[in-house]
Amino acid sequence: MRDAPSIRLIHRAFVGATGRSPLQEHDEIKYLIRPVHMKGNKMAYEYIETQEIGGVLVITMDDAPTRNAIGDEMAAEINTEIERLEDSPTLRALVLTGRDPSFCSGANVKRMDQSNEERDESPIPDDLTPWEHLDEQWEADASGESDMDGVRFLPLTLHDMQKPTIAAVNGYAMGLGMGIALSCDIRIASENARFSETF
Repeated sequence: MRDAPSIRLIHRAFVGATGRSPLQEHDEIKYLIRPVHMKGNKMAYEYIETQEIGGVLVITMDDAPTRNAIGDEMAAEINTEIERLEDSPTLRALVLTGRDPSFCSGANVKRMDQSNEERDESPIPDDLTPWEHLDEQWEADASGESDMDGVRFLPLTLHDMQKPTIAAVNGYAMGLGMGIALSCDIRIASENARFSETF
């Protein structure tokens, strides 16, 4: 398990969040948490890595070129795993972390810029002012789903979860990354953690 958060920290945080050990039903085991690899329906992800450790789902954001910046693809993968966690009777908590050296550098603005450039821009009609045209576009965007909705609503999704959520902040948590950390029930920060709302 490369660059993973300390299993003991995860265990202590889980006990603090739930009041019970993920292994309390196994009295004969004094202290043992080992990675459990999913069989059968394991999803292959491009931007995250997942593990199940003693009833805890560990999601590691893993996009080294962007320092774990969250784009619509990563957000979709995280949201898929959150839905699986919420539906699972055996998974009891979530730990969210990032591949070193960053927890999450924020939203993937390069990807957003690319989406903006690909968008078909219609010219401003002669009978509208630029502000009226922007208002119409805003209303149209608000009524439909955007590709970036998964990114924008990820902190709210984490905040609204019914199971305990833990942010294991191992490095930079910038902009959206800090918002994600703050949306979790518990934050564990390493000595390398840095928080900033600037973006």
